[in-house]
Amino acid sequence: MRRIGVADDMAGTQVFEKSTAGRIVPAALGNCLMAGIVERGATDELNICGRQQDFDRYCGERWDGNVIPDQAKDFFDNNRGAGTLYQLRIT
Repeated sequence: MRRIGVADDMAGTQVFEKSTAGRIVPAALGNCLMAGIVERGATDELNICGRQQDFDRYCGERWDGNVIPDQAKDFFDNNRGAGTLYQLRIT
């Protein structure tokens, strides 16, 4: 077991890391929630997007200075069809 943090006689947080029994197995991405400023959409409900086309339809296109559409594109490019993006529009 590995200890991370302050010494025993000092105030603060300590984290104890245990070894795992096996390897970590890669898995598909799960669900993701993004909250931010987008071009369009309701502000009082989640936009549920299963694919990039859903995000574009509900939230609008990309524009300079906004990273949410880029993050959504990265999510869909890398999830290989697994998972759902929930987007909350903030104004």
